[in-house]
Amino acid sequence: DVVRSRPSSADGEQTLILGVVSATGSSGKTTLALNMSKQLTDLGLSVFYLNLESVDSSGLFVPMPAGNTPGLERLLYELKAGRGEGGKENAGSIELGRYVARYDRLRCDAFRPVENFKEMLQMTRQDTLDLLDLLDAAGSYDIVIVDAGSIEEERTLAVLQRCGILLWILRNDEASMYKTLRWLEHGSHPHSGWPPDIQERSRFVLNFAADSVQNTPVPEGIKLDALLPYIPSWG
Repeated sequence: DVVRSRPSSADGEQTLILGVVSATGSSGKTTLALNMSKQLTDLGLSVFYLNLESVDSSGLFVPMPAGNTPGLERLLYELKAGRGEGGKENAGSIELGRYVARYDRLRCDAFRPVENFKEMLQMTRQDTLDLLDLLDAAGSYDIVIVDAGSIEEERTLAVLQRCGILLWILRNDEASMYKTLRWLEHGSHPHSGWPPDIQERSRFVLNFAADSVQNTPVPEGIKLDALLPYIPSWG
């Protein structure tokens, strides 16, 4: 059943935080995340698209909305200030709607891309967790789709920790399979800093599955949950 959009958290519905991650570049991660946002909105779900890449590439595909809405930089400042004045309790006083922009082409909400590159580089694991908690607590969204950056970044470590579902996007090549498997092996070690239930929350999607006639063998330890062929219109 499709859950319809919710005006507030009063109905007690839980927000699904879904992370889209990849162990390699050029996997189609952002294209997939953007199109998922639009399609889920078309199904009647209330969706927030959150880009956590160091350099937000979503602006190449989606025009920035008009207006002077303060962006993620200002919100991060508010979260840090609230933490310094008494911790997470003060985060509840932040009015999320002040920072949210409507992306008409996606028909969903998002933050304006961060203009100061340094702000994203300085965004910590705790900053990211606080931001995801704020989006969850707002109760305004059925799904928050998180477009994560590189696996080794602190922001992505928070995504691995916090998201209810992790979509791993793989290319149809040996390097992508190998790097994904090595990261998963790393995460299985008790001192890796990764949560122990990563495998249970992970789903594996092979993108560009029809790029070549012969598919690359999938290594043991990765069980594909979906195949996504090359879709020209998604460009």
